[in-house]
Amino acid sequence: MRLAIKTYKTGEMFFVETNDDGSQIVNSLSGTRRVGERISAFVEALCDDSPDGAERLLKSLSLLTEEVEKRKSDYAKKGKKSRK
Repeated sequence: MRLAIKTYKTGEMFFVETNDDGSQIVNSLSGTRRVGERISAFVEALCDDSPDGAERLLKSLSLLTEEVEKRKSDYAKKGKKSRK
């Protein structure tokens, strides 16, 4: 399983499942691709097509979420703002 989510500056998202090398969209899950629009967040996740693979991916995403939450908190404490 290979999933990709692009979040644009506007907050809109494009969520797809791709083939193993990411070269073709297998299933469009949500949103519309916005060619030329600034992507402000991008996530790609891959795992074995199995219950064990899905469980390993969920654990990995949990670690990623923890790290992003920590950095978000650090940014708030430092008063760091995003680039325009």
